[in-house]
Amino acid sequence: MSTLGRPTGPKPSFSRQDVVDAALEEGVDAFSLTAVAKRLGVRTSALYRTVSSRDDLLRACLDRLGDQAAVPVAAAIRSAQGHHDWEPVLRAGAESMWEVLEAHPGLSQVLLTVPWAFQSFATAMNAFLEALEAEGLGHADAVLALDATGDTIVSAHLSLRAMRTAGPLEDWPRTRPGVRLPNELVPDRSLVWRGFLDAKLKLIVAGLRHLHDHD
Repeated sequence: MSTLGRPTGPKPSFSRQDVVDAALEEGVDAFSLTAVAKRLGVRTSALYRTVSSRDDLLRACLDRLGDQAAVPVAAAIRSAQGHHDWEPVLRAGAESMWEVLEAHPGLSQVLLTVPWAFQSFATAMNAFLEALEAEGLGHADAVLALDATGDTIVSAHLSLRAMRTAGPLEDWPRTRPGVRLPNELVPDRSLVWRGFLDAKLKLIVAGLRHLHDHD
């Protein structure tokens, strides 16, 4: 009797990297082992020669995306350094995070729902932290800045993605009769949520400056 993840028999005609490619083509938030196997033209059981479980494959996918993200994120951060001010670094890091999420639909969903997913982005996160500290932000405040910025970027992107994939606007349920929302909060297909994102980043910056000035 073979153990799951301990292959026996002939070497498979595909590699672990091929399995990762197929999973990412299915969607990092949506792939199943069955769908990945079908894309590769093999039985689902054959995948266990290269991956031990769906979580193992998800981690491999996230590691791939984390490696891809590390270079542009670090480059964006470096371009913002040298001003003796951490705010340009924070904004550059936030913008590069947004671009990573835009390039990989479904990643925001995974980052919000899989507790360990962020660990695959450690290289980019460490570069962000080091740059914030190099520009004058204390370590504790730099960690807070990274955490608050990351949470805000990911949740904002997930909200925008939901709007992009929803049905026709006229079919959306409305608020209850007699209940009014500010116009800015009424669901809309425009990129208004990106506008709110920039305002939220401004709020994060203001809060961090207050903390920094009163340390």
